[in-house]
Amino acid sequence: MKRHSLKDLTDMISDVVCARSRKNCNFGMVLLPDSLLTAVPQTRDLIFEIEDILCSGNLSRDSYSVVDIQSRLKRWSGTVFATLPPELQEELCFNVTSDTLHPKIDLANVSTEWLISTLVTVELDRRRRLGLFDGPSFDACAHALAYQARSCMPTNFDCDLAYTLGLSAAVLVDARKTGLLVHASNLENSVSDWRVSGIPFASLMNTKEDDCEVFGAFGLQPSGPLTL
Repeated sequence: MKRHSLKDLTDMISDVVCARSRKNCNFGMVLLPDSLLTAVPQTRDLIFEIEDILCSGNLSRDSYSVVDIQSRLKRWSGTVFATLPPELQEELCFNVTSDTLHPKIDLANVSTEWLISTLVTVELDRRRRLGLFDGPSFDACAHALAYQARSCMPTNFDCDLAYTLGLSAAVLVDARKTGLLVHASNLENSVSDWRVSGIPFASLMNTKEDDCEVFGAFGLQPSGPLTL
């Protein structure tokens, strides 16, 4: 699975905006997950490194600054950090969980959508100057959908997926297959074509330098159905 860079994501969104503009469809919606930055190699390593710095205990949780964090970053991560807007730098440094032993960045409160919107605006302005884009000015409106998405009535797809995951979990327990996460794939097809697999929880974990085991945001692609 290819891991896209921020430039890749910016180009893909900009390409869609340009293509829709040529059809006079100057509107649209882009959905971004909270954990997007952990799926981008540059920002993923940066986030893990900031968490390691906060976990090291060398900083006072009540009095550290952005400069304190930046000065402790490795060269590559420090370069990536320096390219981010100051507002986003502050969010990455201070929007952390209250866990004093293993603090983690609260990505739900990091303005990922604002960063992507800014990068797309810059790219579209560049294309406009080169004569590659002649649509109206790009005016994005960001909105965070946290708990709102949970308040709507479930669709038939939601019900089918919940039933499938619940039944599969029961089958795993009955077969004494513990320590597995139920995964359903081929969801774009009819329910009869869905494939269910079990992913070991251990495969979702990685070990940090301080020997603390944490869940990592790594994409998984189960290769086949569950065999009991």
